Amino acid sequence: MPRSDLVRVKDRLPRTEKGVDNLISQLGDYLRDPANRFVQKIVVEAERQYIYFEKMVDKASSQEFDTGLSFSDVARSVQMEEISFPTILKGPPAASYMLGMFNLIYSSGYDASHLLIGPKSKIHKWLEIPRLMTKIFGVPVIVVPDIPDDVIILTGSRSRECEPEDIEYLVKGNVP
Repeated sequence: MPRSDLVRVKDRLPRTEKGVDNLISQLGDYLRDPANRFVQKIVVEAERQYIYFEKMVDKASSQEFDTGLSFSDVARSVQMEEISFPTILKGPPAASYMLGMFNLIYSSGYDASHLLIGPKSKIHKWLEIPRLMTKIFGVPVIVVPDIPDDVIILTGSRSRECEPEDIEYLVKGNVP
C-alpha cells in the first residue's frame, strides 16, 4: 500500500486485568492483529482505564475509529461540583474565583486537566487576558459548543494529560 494512502488515527483498548503479565498479553494480542501492523505509538499509564495507540491505516477505513467520549459528553455525564461567587479566598475577584475552582479539584484528589468554555465565553474579558490564549493557569482551554457563554467548567482527572474519558470530576463556575 503506498504511503500516500495511509493516515494516522488514534485507537484505544480498554485495559482488562491489572498486572504486568496481563498488560503484556493484552498488548501482544492487539499487535498480532494484521489491522494493527502499522502501530506508531503506544501509551500506557497506570491510572488510565485504556491503552492508547496511534497507528497508520488506509484512508478508506479511517472513518471507523471512535476516540471515545467528547468533552460535551463529559460535561453531561461526570460528577460536578458548583462553586458560587464570591469564594472565600482573598485577592482580585476573578483570580480568587479561579483559584477556588482549582482548589476544589486538587483537594478532591485530582489534577486539573482542561478548562471547558463556550464559543463566546466571557472568561477572557473577565480575567483580562487575550482571547487567543490556549491555556489558562497552565490548563488547556477547550471550546465546547454546548456550554453557555457565562459558564466555565474545570475538569479533574488522575493525570494532567488525559483523554475526555479519563475525566472523573468537574467544577462548574459562572463568569459574572
